[in-house]
This record gives sequence, C-alpha cells and structure tokens, in this order.
Amino acid sequence: MAPTLTEEQRRHVEQLARAIEEAHTVPPHLLAPFARLPRHWFVDQVYLADAAGAMPTWPRAVTPETTDPDLLSAVYSDHALCIQVCGGVGTSSTSQPSLMAQMMADAGLQTGARVLEIGTGTGWNGALMADVVGPTGRVVSLECDQELAAAARRHLAVAGYEDRVEVRHTDGVAGAADAAPFDAILVTVGCPDIPRPWLEQLAEGGRLVMPFALPDESAPLLRLVRRGDTWSGEFLRWTWFVALRGGALADWPAPLRAADHAAWQAAGGRSTWRHTPAPSASLLLWLLAHDAATVIVADDANQGRRNGTPGLMDAAGLAVLGDNGVLGYGDEATAQRLAAHVEAWHAAGRPEVGAWRAVAERGGAVVGGAALRRVCTCLRLDLGHGSTHDRQ
Repeated sequence: MAPTLTEEQRRHVEQLARAIEEAHTVPPHLLAPFARLPRHWFVDQVYLADAAGAMPTWPRAVTPETTDPDLLSAVYSDHALCIQVCGGVGTSSTSQPSLMAQMMADAGLQTGARVLEIGTGTGWNGALMADVVGPTGRVVSLECDQELAAAARRHLAVAGYEDRVEVRHTDGVAGAADAAPFDAILVTVGCPDIPRPWLEQLAEGGRLVMPFALPDESAPLLRLVRRGDTWSGEFLRWTWFVALRGGALADWPAPLRAADHAAWQAAGGRSTWRHTPAPSASLLLWLLAHDAATVIVADDANQGRRNGTPGLMDAAGLAVLGDNGVLGYGDEATAQRLAAHVEAWHAAGRPEVGAWRAVAERGGAVVGGAALRRVCTCLRLDLGHGSTHDRQ
C-alpha cells in the first residue's frame, strides 16, 4: 500500500501540480498524474547546489516519510534534481517536471499507448507515463545503471506501480525489440546520434522525442514521426540533459580542446578570423549543420564540458564559440568560409531552433545541404517557422 501523505507533503504535491498547469499548456490528462504520484516517493537522495551553484559531494537523504519543509520545497520545485554524482560530475537526474509534462504532450501520449523510455532514472517519469496510458497501455523503461534500475523498481513498488512499468537493466541504445513496436519513445538523456533501433522500433505514426546533444552539451529537443520508412519532424526547444551512458555512443563526442587541434597549433593560438558579438546557441546549430569540414568547440573557459566533434580531428579549420564571439583558426579559405556561414545565418534572419525541420537518413546518406551528420543517422535539415526555448 502506498504511504499516506502528511498535510505538508500534500501541500507540496498540489503546489507542483498547480505550477506545471500555470507554467505550460498541456492537456488535463497529462496534469492529473502529477497530483497522484508524489515526487518524493521516487527520490532517495538529492544533490542540492549551494548559493554559488557548486555541486556538493554529499547528498540530502529523502524518504516517503520526509517532512522537512525546506527539503520538500527543493524536491517539489519545477527543476531537474541531481540524484547521482560520479567523479564530481552529475551522472543522473530526475527531469524538470514541467518539461516531463511537455515531452509527454510532444509524444502525444494517450490511453492504450505503448511507450519505451530510454533512461529510467528514479522511475517517476515511467510511473507518470503509466498513469497516462492506463492498464491497456505498456511502459518499458531501460536503464544502464544497475543501482538506479534497482532503486527505480523499489520506488515503483512503493507507489503500487511495479506491475505498470517494466524496468530493464540494459543498454538503451539497442532499444527493446521484443516489446516493439512503440507508439512513443521518450529519451531522457542527451544523445549525440539517433540509434537505428529507436527509429525501427517505432510503430506507424509513432513519435520519437529526444534531446539531440550538441558539442557544447546543449540538446535541442527533437521530435520525429514515422510514416512508412520515413522519419521526419522538427526541433522543438532548447534543453539540457545529462549525457547518455553505456553502449557505443557513451564516449561520443570525445572531449576536444582548441589547443589540441592542428589548426590552432599552426596559427600559434592566434585567430585568423573573429565574429562578434557573442554568438547564440542558434548560430552553433547553423554552423554545425552547414560546415562538417570544420570542428566546432566551445570556449575552454567552460570547464567540465564534453566539447568536441569526433571524426573531424583532421579537419582543416577550427571554430571556437565563447563569450567574446566566434574565433576562427586555419587558412584564409577556412576563415572566409566561416565568415560566409555567419553572414548567411544573419541573412536568414538568425533562425532559432524551432525553425528547423528534420528528416532522418541513414548515416552518410546525405550529400550537400544543411545536415547533422552522425555515425548512425544523419539529419537533413531545412528551415520552417517558429521557435521555443526551455530548460530541463
């Protein structure tokens, strides 16, 4: 039997449900589970940053009996919560509640839907989705970390959802072929590529919603819909998620510092071209989509970032995006090419993330045009309309 909520706990549960309703427009059937499934039932510990934003080395313990109002306020804030730290880096989190509701809306979750989740985390998201799809639906959740998978099963049992969400300790990159096809696949980790199993395991009309990780760790949220052997859709909004772990994509992209690149070394650390003012994330997306011959990295001042674009170490040019603008390194031709791309971005109206439409092709299939070329899948891009911004 699920624990009985105290008055203090119920107040926080209701406050979070109201905050999600007031902050974003999602259908009522997606809001109700947030009032029925308390978040603190699914959290064993949280790492709460200090006033300076530094991550502590010790967590705060959370139990179904927790009544500390300050701790409950943190747990029921509309923010992502870090639940695991390895080597001083957050490696798992429970996502921002309003973003979770948005992603369920983006995936079109309804009663009876078959859902695959990549990244179980605490199990809360899986339980919320199970509540939405009901007993005629199915939720399969994949988690590469054995301890997290075991903890998620305990949390689901506390809430009475152990038979509603199937948690598998496995590499999420391979999907779950035996349970396919899925009406929706929701990915809760930043992934720099689209594994083919995710696309192939979608049902006709099924939706894949995933954070598509870029070299600066931002991850524009991508939604693709399957129509026959075509997967097309759009970028929805900016998000930031912890990186995918496990499988062949775990170390992609590999870290790369500007000082390690041949173009930077050949130029003696002196840029051959500069664009100011400071660029926006939308310029990073434009450059990555238009110039596969140039490595794009974030400024080294961004400590702890997983910067770099693997497979391009021998590229002729290097572009470094930082607070002071875009710095180009390489020969004159590279500098002119980068300058032309920035001018084209301005001429196109500085398109934001939501302006891009995307079609998934097999890796290496796209020649010419704007595209994000990856090992598994290549996204062919063209401009549409609209833009939104949100943060996990």
